[in-house]
Amino acid sequence: MTAALGQELAYVRAQLNALAERDSHQRFEVKQIAKATLAAVLAWFLADRFLPRESLWIAPATAVIMVHATVYKTLTNGLRKVAAVAAGVILACSIGHLLGLTALSLVQR
Repeated sequence: MTAALGQELAYVRAQLNALAERDSHQRFEVKQIAKATLAAVLAWFLADRFLPRESLWIAPATAVIMVHATVYKTLTNGLRKVAAVAAGVILACSIGHLLGLTALSLVQR
């Protein structure tokens, strides 16, 4: 039992030491937890002011779920959506230019 306790203490020490490293996974996780907590508290505060009592829990739950997306994922997903919309608009304009913009051209091809 003493060996197991020693191993656990060594693990905890290693995790705490990793918090001091600039780009460690542990530091990232602590930041995410802090962001999620802040988002939940702010969402609860706003929901308490503007939503009916029976639906208050939805705001902090949604805030926590939304915060877990990293900035990188948010930016890359946003850029993908912008590129997809731009490609769609360019394609629609090109087809409209080639076929003419009439109600019939929307049905053709």
